[in-house]
Amino acid sequence: MEIEVKIVRMTDKAYLVEIPQEGGKPLEEWMPKSQVKETDCLAEGDEGTMTITPWLAKEKGLLDED
Repeated sequence: MEIEVKIVRMTDKAYLVEIPQEGGKPLEEWMPKSQVKETDCLAEGDEGTMTITPWLAKEKGLLDED
């Protein structure tokens, strides 16, 4: 799943990202680097897209569970 994010903070193992929400405050979530397939965000403050695994999308409530 591809999401729009802003990198707030990075560690060796995870990204702290802000995910824009319609009509509200951005959602802040930690994304383990092991579950991020691809991103064009390389530093703190970068904004762009992040491709995450379906499992992580469901875990973070970003994907409807059917």
